Amino acid sequence: MREVIPLTFRADVVLLILDPNDHNNRDSLANKQFEAMVCGQPIICTKGTYSGNLTAQEKVGFAVVYNKEALKKAIVKLRDDPGLREHLGRNALNAALTKYNWDKEEQALLEVYKNRESL
Repeated sequence: MREVIPLTFRADVVLLILDPNDHNNRDSLANKQFEAMVCGQPIICTKGTYSGNLTAQEKVGFAVVYNKEALKKAIVKLRDDPGLREHLGRNALNAALTKYNWDKEEQALLEVYKNRESL
């Protein structure tokens, strides 16, 4: 477990390829998504999943259809374009620092509690 973040820092890209036909894969977010973002690494996720949607929305990597050819194409594109890897990685780190972190989530959670009390 302690090795995840150091290994992610050394990666060129993080893969989060999950079968979108599985309800859990479609509707949940894996820790891997946030590990990639906090390490400033681009990520390749499956299109049609929450992770794929977040990846596309934040421009932190690629969301690809769930097949070997699409995955291979995305890997080759990132392998051959270090500038693109760097750009997506910067987007990822920026998203982690400005949106997807405990400080932001803590405030959102407190707002939920406050609003619940006034009902």
